[in-house]
Amino acid sequence: DKKGLTALISKSGGPSTYRKRFGSYNFAQLIESGFISLTASHSEQRKRLLGYLTLNDSPRGYSHGSEKWLAYFQEAYEVDTHSSNTLWVDFLVADEEMAAETLQTMLTTVYDALPSIDYIVMNLDANDENAALTFDTLPEASLADDSEAASDFSNMVFKLHTRESVIPTLSIRAACVEDHDDLVPIFDQQSEVLSSNYGDFFLAEMIAAQDKGNKALVGLNKQDRACGLMAVSNDVELTMLQTCFHLESYDYLCKLPEDETYDQLAMQGGAVEDDLKGLDIEEEKEEVEAPPPVLAKEPPRIIIAGAPASGKGTQCEMLVEKYDVVHLSTGDMLRAAVAAETDVGLQAKEVMESGNLVPDELITKIIVDRLAQPDCQIKGWLLDGFPRTRAQADSLAENGIVPHIFLLLNVPDEDIVARVTGRRLDPETGKIYHVTFN
Repeated sequence: DKKGLTALISKSGGPSTYRKRFGSYNFAQLIESGFISLTASHSEQRKRLLGYLTLNDSPRGYSHGSEKWLAYFQEAYEVDTHSSNTLWVDFLVADEEMAAETLQTMLTTVYDALPSIDYIVMNLDANDENAALTFDTLPEASLADDSEAASDFSNMVFKLHTRESVIPTLSIRAACVEDHDDLVPIFDQQSEVLSSNYGDFFLAEMIAAQDKGNKALVGLNKQDRACGLMAVSNDVELTMLQTCFHLESYDYLCKLPEDETYDQLAMQGGAVEDDLKGLDIEEEKEEVEAPPPVLAKEPPRIIIAGAPASGKGTQCEMLVEKYDVVHLSTGDMLRAAVAAETDVGLQAKEVMESGNLVPDELITKIIVDRLAQPDCQIKGWLLDGFPRTRAQADSLAENGIVPHIFLLLNVPDEDIVARVTGRRLDPETGKIYHVTFN
């Protein structure tokens, strides 16, 4: 894309404008080092680039990482930004003729691709006249003059874009008759033919007629008003579907005997279409153990807890092998943070060397930062040994860390004692074994 991007920048203010705004830049380096980069092209002229965007997990040109800007936002604004739900603009250019539409499309794409991201922030020099279309300018911060944040960010203007502005959060519940008045204008807007065919009270009657085989759900906006309806039913006119659609590949929606398909029946020589249409062949259903409730389209998020010797290590190995998640233990993360000499690692080192327990907020910070790393975002994670208390669990929830599944290995105390007292460490191999069980 380099050639197209060079032409786009020349058309949109020239290289000097963007060097002043973003510093010296190299597209290959931006793409390689950014959290995510994307281009927008014209729908009819594919080679014509309309926009380019690179996002990162900390402010551009800010070497301290995310800790200070996070503290600044918490001090200055009532915005729930944290390291795992916020990205920063590293570079942005959009065709001036279609700037608003292009930027909105690129930002919406980011939110679609990264479900955990709720905020995108752009930090600019206070003297930069760039309006960053579709970005809301954050209100002026009210900070104490002697605060560290005030001195670090005094010459910056922040512009904020939120997921909510393009993908509103809806509440979902079962429809009730009172939703009728909210839904009628939407229904009429979709198709006047529907209203004329089914009558003014069709929606109310459909909602009121819900039973075991017919359900209706509504989406509610921020004002708690119904803004959408989905009605589902198992009362299907199979013959009509078979007549209207090409359903050969789906065996005409019939339940055929095991190991038989429509194609096999057709090859046996008979006109089977009329025999199959309209039928719903039942077969005996074998009792099958339900699969574990893991984990739809998002990468798995699992927490496992249990007493020492309850079997967490064995279960973690099996879960990692089966789901290819990143296995994280509190001890390993603490040691890694200390070894890397990060800000929180140095704080933890000071606490441990003094003989004290590392406080919950410090451990939570280490965990939140680790879970925000790309490998955990892409593959999912298995958190081992944390939280151990209600306060720790609450601190994770406050930081937006909620697992799909929490596994508790509930082993009786007498079994735990027997396992622990029989454990030995092989001095040659380093393996742990048990004098009775293995």
